[in-house]
Amino acid sequence: MIGIGFGAGRGAFENGEASPFYLAGETQSTYRDGVSPQIRFGRMLGEHFQAGVSYEAWLIEFGVVAPDMPDKVRRTIQNLSFAFALFPGNQRGASGGIFLRAGAGLGWVGTGVKEVPIGEPQDEGEREDEWGVGVFTEGGYEFWIAKHLTAGLGATFNYFDIGDEIVDRAWFGAVVFNVNLYF
Repeated sequence: MIGIGFGAGRGAFENGEASPFYLAGETQSTYRDGVSPQIRFGRMLGEHFQAGVSYEAWLIEFGVVAPDMPDKVRRTIQNLSFAFALFPGNQRGASGGIFLRAGAGLGWVGTGVKEVPIGEPQDEGEREDEWGVGVFTEGGYEFWIAKHLTAGLGATFNYFDIGDEIVDRAWFGAVVFNVNLYF
């Protein structure tokens, strides 16, 4: 199976001691809305189980472009996990589309600050990545829309233990539209 997903959700960061936000007195960022892309590869192990690899992310850009503070911040949370899915329902009935998915693996957070001079093109800015552990859980429903194609909705929650200078921990939850191609 190959699957993709895209959705929207909310997330937050617990800032590390070297974070510019922590130094400004913000130990935890406020919850912000962002987008959440997904990519999955999996193999069915019988009718009810699937093993595979899952990539889940959440990203935001915020800041106010003003003459006295022309900076924007880009933050990403990404998770590359070994994943297992359970399809607990009757595969020949309506409950066959229910899925529960979970995984754990490599998690990383990117923080970038870029200057946006008014009237000039934006540049890439500087970005710093920090690495740690990421885990996720997801549940939802897939509709069979063709012999080898499903589409559906899922709700996902990701948690990250980074433990580094800029980000200590992070998390996000999202509602995601999924499309999967089964071979």
